[in-house]
Amino acid sequence: MERLQEMRRALRRYRDGLEGFHREVLVNEDYFCGNHWKYIKRGQLSGREPKTPFLLNAIWNKHADAMDNYPVPLFLPRRPEDREGAELLGQVVPVLLDKLGFEGVYSDLWWYKLKQGTGCYGVFWDPEREEIQVKNIELMRLYFAPGAASIQDSPYLFCLSLLPREEAQRRYGGEWPQSALTCRDYFAGKGQRELEGKVVLVDCYYKRPLPGGKTAVQLAKFSGERLLYCSEDEPAYRGRGLYDHGQYPFVLDPFIPRAGTPLGMGMAEIGRSTQSYIDRLDYLIEENALIAGRQRFLVKNGAGVDEGALADLSRNFIGCDLSVDDNAVRPLQAAPLPGFVQAHRDQKIAELKDVLGNKDFMTGGVAGGVTAYGAIVALQEAGSKLSRDLIAGSYRAFREVIGQMVWLIRQFYTGPRLFYVGGAFLTLEGARVTPHLDIKITAQKKNPFTTAAHNQLVLDLYKQGAFEAGQAEGAKACVRALALEGKEAILQALDGLGAEDAPPAPEESAEEQIAL
Repeated sequence: MERLQEMRRALRRYRDGLEGFHREVLVNEDYFCGNHWKYIKRGQLSGREPKTPFLLNAIWNKHADAMDNYPVPLFLPRRPEDREGAELLGQVVPVLLDKLGFEGVYSDLWWYKLKQGTGCYGVFWDPEREEIQVKNIELMRLYFAPGAASIQDSPYLFCLSLLPREEAQRRYGGEWPQSALTCRDYFAGKGQRELEGKVVLVDCYYKRPLPGGKTAVQLAKFSGERLLYCSEDEPAYRGRGLYDHGQYPFVLDPFIPRAGTPLGMGMAEIGRSTQSYIDRLDYLIEENALIAGRQRFLVKNGAGVDEGALADLSRNFIGCDLSVDDNAVRPLQAAPLPGFVQAHRDQKIAELKDVLGNKDFMTGGVAGGVTAYGAIVALQEAGSKLSRDLIAGSYRAFREVIGQMVWLIRQFYTGPRLFYVGGAFLTLEGARVTPHLDIKITAQKKNPFTTAAHNQLVLDLYKQGAFEAGQAEGAKACVRALALEGKEAILQALDGLGAEDAPPAPEESAEEQIAL
């Protein structure tokens, strides 16, 4: 019971330390969804406040770049005896990721990472399904020690979830009184209806030292003051830990890293100040346009003019009691805003695009008379260096995810499992896998511009005669030097071409055959 109380005290400390970050998460989400005028304008909103989604467009564009460079793992052996296992994992793991729906997890994590600054993978073993699970974990559910440079350095790591009370009774039995229902302190972003009838289930991960300098990760589940499960109480995990890799089953993927914290800075936080400024200028311009575009009149008291008839635009004739001149009725026109206001707004929009790396040519728009296809592709490739840098950082996190998956395969795939790969069935078993492999991440290119440039390069080689008879050796040397996708298939075709062009071996004469 003392162990449970220590966990609860640690959870409260971690919650207090991350309270400011959780507030920022809610603010960033409001800016992304266009609900940010409550932070700009105090008091009652009129409903006419403009919400031009420049920030959303920039985030959307970066998400598209990430999906164009969907990661694929490659496994390299460190020892000759590991070659077979590395080749098997290289064929099976991409199929396993597809089976687990990882593309959807990758997409959801990038949306969250771009908005909030950090994405989080959860890599678990599901004992009920007897399969690996890779999930996108919202940071509002994750609690670790404030000040820890890495979540692996935190003494405890908590992951909270909401569970319907009926499901909790079915899984763990017993009564779940009303006092055990969810606490708003841990789910500030949820509405009352989302919290009604739910309980807070806490997964507490912690580490214990093992002989030889290794660490064991253990798991305790509790809700309120009720301990539901502890892996240390099971003989299978007591001296081994829950997972053989000895790490917390979470991998953080920061957008722009900060010093001294595993949490990064996101695009919403970077751009929300400029987005607010643009919306305020939009509000001034639109309000002025509505006022200046409406014709109004100053009518002198006692002028003898029916003001209702003057305001009725459907009437062609308006009667009056006295003679009417400019002194009796005078049009009132609001002055338009100075031109520098509109110019300043345009400058702020350009500033937001520059800061967030969302230039016009990144979305297909060009200026200055650039119309050539090659020039447009060159501009896009030159402008995508920010995206390439960010994607390279995400690949490092993905490499950790794959590393944990390999450990889980080795630990829990105790029997052979069949995978259908490339028209054939392959058998994967944990005993055939070593976790001590080098993992390299490459991009599964989906960008149509990159694909077109690749195809154009191959066509240019063909037009230059690189694949003609007698040119096979020179063409192979050229292809090997190129950073070209699918070069192995081209080299195989050139090998066949070289074999066809090779001169036939001379036939032995009758005298040579007799001598033999």
